[in-house]
Amino acid sequence: MDDELSAVREQPSPREEELVVRVAQRLVPSIGFFFWGFLYGIVALSLCTLATMSGLVLLPQALVHPMTGERIGMFVLVGAALFALSWLPFAAWVDRRREAMRRLIRDGELIEGQISMAQSMTLNGAPITYVALQFENQGVTGRGHFAVTNPRIEFAVGQSLPLLVATGNPHAATFVEGSAVAVKLKPMSSSAGAPVSS
Repeated sequence: MDDELSAVREQPSPREEELVVRVAQRLVPSIGFFFWGFLYGIVALSLCTLATMSGLVLLPQALVHPMTGERIGMFVLVGAALFALSWLPFAAWVDRRREAMRRLIRDGELIEGQISMAQSMTLNGAPITYVALQFENQGVTGRGHFAVTNPRIEFAVGQSLPLLVATGNPHAATFVEGSAVAVKLKPMSSSAGAPVSS
């Protein structure tokens, strides 16, 4: 595998589309969207089914009309249409997430971040290390966190990590053994009272 950190360092922004697409796919893999889409689909289907069943029960009483097979079919079609339309917000979220990562790789600036906390744990039998970090960018202190599942990689408080950031982007990326790892940023605050130690 090519060293993604070296590739990002070697290319000034805006970076080449091939690199942008390759690194962005690592940061937001499709398998993650399948997982969230599965959960979203369960909720959306439940709500649309509830709305359809409520209409089947309540509307005939309000209109004082018997429920015929034709009307039942109409309600089922309406419920199916609602379920299809309910995926529009999810699709928009996926597009926004992917575009945010592409902008980050294309236009981001490499700075240094410092680890403020590193905690190893076991989740469902699998090792995972949760890492929090902080950084300064344009006079503002930022904080974020990420997780890795490789137990042989060790992190220490105070350790410096390369960090790719872009103004206005809620995500960042660090690089572990040369490979990009997504970092979720927290809201930034003034650095006046909380400087990052050097």
